[in-house]
Amino acid sequence: MDVDTVLNTDSFFAWTVAGTVIDPDTELLPGTDDYDVDVQNIMTHEAGHWLVLNDLYDDIYLEQTMYGISSDRELKRRSLEDDGDILGLRKIYPGATK
Repeated sequence: MDVDTVLNTDSFFAWTVAGTVIDPDTELLPGTDDYDVDVQNIMTHEAGHWLVLNDLYDDIYLEQTMYGISSDRELKRRSLEDDGDILGLRKIYPGATK
């Protein structure tokens, strides 16, 4: 099996990396005129797809990494979460541990 992921190079997106200073009051990336996207935030979600997790769209999953929509300046999807994402992985891979 092979997996390819391509990050959108449209000038509308302002990609950032881990060393970026995060606004401590909002826990978001600092705002610009662009759509500010954190690489770790997006790639953690995409890695979930590599592990066969699907996008989630119900509002109860809004805080989960596999929720299918990312917001401007968002950082909360930098890790898989126990109460949804990891449960999904355990269902797909029942012998796996943390």
